[in-house]
Amino acid sequence: MCHFTAGLPLVAIGKGLVINPEWVTLAESGRSHEIQTALNPQRVPELTILDKLWDQIQASKGTGWFPLMD
Repeated sequence: MCHFTAGLPLVAIGKGLVINPEWVTLAESGRSHEIQTALNPQRVPELTILDKLWDQIQASKGTGWFPLMD
């Protein structure tokens, strides 16, 4: 089934991939309980988030755009 016809917005997919690059694999394998729903700032270097994107995420803290772990 195509996720777009199911009503899953492209923005949600992009955000999910930034926060948790393995989310598609985890969801397909029935391990959705392992999917992170907030970005762990300590994982930013490992996730290879571009500096400009990381700056925007930090600047939007508290807006709900990208939930950050404490």
